[in-house]
Amino acid sequence: MLLRQSGAARTMAICLAVIGALLASAATASAAGPFEPNDSFITATGPIVAGTTYSGAYETSNDYDYFYFYLPQLTQLQFRTTNTTPKEVGICSSIYHQLPSDTDDVSGTYLSVDGGQSASGAVTLEPGKYYYVLGCPGTVGKTYTFSINPPGVTSTYEPFALACAAAHPAVVSAADVLTKAKAKLKLAKERLAAGRRWRAKHKRRARAKIAQLRELVEGSQANYNAAAAGEKAACSVPQ
Repeated sequence: MLLRQSGAARTMAICLAVIGALLASAATASAAGPFEPNDSFITATGPIVAGTTYSGAYETSNDYDYFYFYLPQLTQLQFRTTNTTPKEVGICSSIYHQLPSDTDDVSGTYLSVDGGQSASGAVTLEPGKYYYVLGCPGTVGKTYTFSINPPGVTSTYEPFALACAAAHPAVVSAADVLTKAKAKLKLAKERLAAGRRWRAKHKRRARAKIAQLRELVEGSQANYNAAAAGEKAACSVPQ
């Protein structure tokens, strides 16, 4: 009889432990934000869609939340952030533009929002990939919502990023050639200006060299412009 009670007790203990673990797991899952981890440009959530309201929470005291979206054409974008925390704590947001080799914050998109308040703005953006970043951490559990508008201006097309990256080396190479050509032309002009006592034939040769270098610069500039236009086209987002 005692052995049966001991076995039943052990069974009950195991059941309680399993239930406790499940409850703990559920609590952890409910505590985590719906888009975590999205704490950097690399792990950003997206692509998000214009006309949809997104919500989130700060998981840690230094949490930042990143969301990304694509604009396929020149857009007058409207954006709105709401601090749904009923406390005297602030939340801020900014929009960042992903460039071929970097990211840069978009001027005029920073919002600072007190608890229970909303703030909004508008900005004209070129085609490309952008990030909506929620920041100003410091208090765990701060909650927010945000949206971008008008509906229909964003794209969910992903593969363009590969073409965009592939087009960038040509721009770098063309820029290098153009820079060197301009430097050679500048040096040739300086040498001619300094050679006031050169013989006429030397001056003719120098002017001929300058003319050649001018053509080189013009050709290099045209190549750079073409490469830059190709990169812009590759980095534009189709629907």
